[in-house]
Amino acid sequence: MSDVKKIATRDSYGNALAELGAEHKDLVVLDADLAAATKTGVFKKAFPERHIDCGIAECNMMGVAAGLATTGKIVFASSFAMFAAGRAYEQIRNSIAYPKLNVKICATHAGITVGEDGATHQMLEDLSLMRRLPNMTSNKTKMRVLDSLPLVYWQNGDNAKKKITKMAWDKKYIVAEEMAVIVPIPENVLDDADYDIWGEVRPRIEEAMGKKFDQAVFVGVDKPTGFRADLLTSALNAGATITPGSNTLYQSINNAMTKVEESGYNVNGAVGGVDLKGKFRMMLDTTGQPIKGTEIDSLSKAYVDNGAWDKTKAQMIVGDFSQAVYAIRQDITFKVLDQAVIQDPATGDILYNLAQDDMVALRVVMRLGWEIPNPINSLQPDESVRFPFAVILPGSYSEDRVNVTINVKDQDATNLTGAKVNFNGQIKTTNASGNAVFKANKNSTGLYRVTAEDMKRDVIGSVEVAAVAKTENVVINVKKKSE
Repeated sequence: MSDVKKIATRDSYGNALAELGAEHKDLVVLDADLAAATKTGVFKKAFPERHIDCGIAECNMMGVAAGLATTGKIVFASSFAMFAAGRAYEQIRNSIAYPKLNVKICATHAGITVGEDGATHQMLEDLSLMRRLPNMTSNKTKMRVLDSLPLVYWQNGDNAKKKITKMAWDKKYIVAEEMAVIVPIPENVLDDADYDIWGEVRPRIEEAMGKKFDQAVFVGVDKPTGFRADLLTSALNAGATITPGSNTLYQSINNAMTKVEESGYNVNGAVGGVDLKGKFRMMLDTTGQPIKGTEIDSLSKAYVDNGAWDKTKAQMIVGDFSQAVYAIRQDITFKVLDQAVIQDPATGDILYNLAQDDMVALRVVMRLGWEIPNPINSLQPDESVRFPFAVILPGSYSEDRVNVTINVKDQDATNLTGAKVNFNGQIKTTNASGNAVFKANKNSTGLYRVTAEDMKRDVIGSVEVAAVAKTENVVINVKKKSE
């Protein structure tokens, strides 16, 4: 095993900036007379025309960064944490955070790492300050997911040296997407109504938001780009679907539960449309007896009654629902507007001028996301077929998804075998042809991340999926082993 070279984080930062600068011609780096300390000098040496030393004037540097960002530049602004987060706080707040400008603020020498410089340079509050700024918190929540299992060994003797084992964790992200709507209502309607109109509207909007989320999670209808693949698509990719054929629903549920158990999970629930209520009431086991008291009968059951369930896509989903993790970044918020101008999102045309048209509007916003951790386990270490859910398809199911092939090559145009491809939250490794094949919804956008042994940096990208099969070619740089 080759020795691991340890270098300072700031050295890695400087080297990474230089690599990014070679790939992105619109990347600009700013510092405040600290290029040597923050290592932005590495970038300066490679691209002097795109490096700006703003002097000992961090507030001014943030203003310059904001201005460059408005022109479309990708801006990295660097200084010590004390000066970046402390001295320039107002400029970051008003000139960068509020207008949501694309500025990367990279601070070094945080915490007590500059002990010899004294308390004036020791910044402990930087993360707290930045997280409280508008639009500064990330829409991603990172989860560490177990990716390799430990090994243990027999000692074979009292004096034998104990062996070591390695474990690894993968990263998965819950991306919070925004769901919103504006409901305009004439003021005279509100004045003339003999009941609480807002009280009627709000629960209907909440129900509509629940339906929208369920559709995206269950079968991928109108799925936001940042969301992982829906449950049906993920089950299809993992081979975790059951076609009933001549089987009864009871037998199909048992077969679906077996799929989940073979992946190392215990089924604790089932979800489906309201039509399943009647089927469960009349369900018989393999001996012709009611299922009362059986394991299938004891499953927790949820019947989707908001109109989101499409029984032409799936009869039922069974699985370990503790593996469906969702996060709410912002709960449903309601705000009444009376002075706004409302435009058509598609054309930009003004639809309503609330003050001029004697109208008010209810603006509703929610931000949430979800993910399936799916950690490695002893029964099924292969994540490409390991999945904590299984789907029972309808008897007349017709596949309407297309194949997306991610082809991975190295810098010498050689197909890479064993590269790990994450496509919309689904994991596969490339075959001998360098391919990993996934099913995806038509007319959607897919996000991918490719990693491989000895590669310099993960490759991240997106694929526009139309109505036909798609191949995306990915080239990654790997470190060549010396002869």
